[in-house]
Amino acid sequence: MRILLVFATSIECAGTYKLLIPNALYKSEDSALTFRNLSIDILITGVGMMYTCFYVTKKLQTMDYDLVINAGIAGAFDLTTALGSVFLVSKDRFGDLGIEDTQGNFTDVFEAGLTESMASPFKDGWLYTSNAHFNLDQYKKCTAITVNKVTGNETSIQNIFTKYQPGIESMEGAACLFVANMFDTHCLQLRSISNHVEPRDKSQWQMPLALENLSVELMKLLETLSVR
Repeated sequence: MRILLVFATSIECAGTYKLLIPNALYKSEDSALTFRNLSIDILITGVGMMYTCFYVTKKLQTMDYDLVINAGIAGAFDLTTALGSVFLVSKDRFGDLGIEDTQGNFTDVFEAGLTESMASPFKDGWLYTSNAHFNLDQYKKCTAITVNKVTGNETSIQNIFTKYQPGIESMEGAACLFVANMFDTHCLQLRSISNHVEPRDKSQWQMPLALENLSVELMKLLETLSVR
């Protein structure tokens, strides 16, 4: 199985790379790592939807993959979610793509009739991951939104949660999933919770714990996939 691991930043990739390298072989002829029966490429795109769309598209135009895995940190809307928890995303959507009226009300592109909510690869405005295809029932699942501007205002938090009831938010997930689905390539998304979605206070974040748990759980996921 050939896998593309997609990270936004080198910081999110570093722990996995450190764990993977001692247990993998490097294939210089195609720049892939061989881990058990998996052939793995690592792609660091940069932060946000634009970089993710561009670099994942570029990669999928030049190489066929059996699976794309987007991995990184995220914020959790449920304040009882333990920081450092790791989730597989079941579905994701663009959380701020649309129109704001003079009263500050937000209408997304599907509600506005600018895009069909059931037009491929969307299903009622959502983009679905391939969790069921790979029989990963043992992992905790959540829904997600992807935003250009991380949410840090109480009114914005309540509005977006009421609208979509997301479990988490990131800045890349739906973009990676959109591109993979357009290329008809299976895609998973693994997210580790570094913070809660609340009025922004970075002193409360648990970034090192989230990064450590992300790398550990991603290695477990690769080990699971390698025995399929």
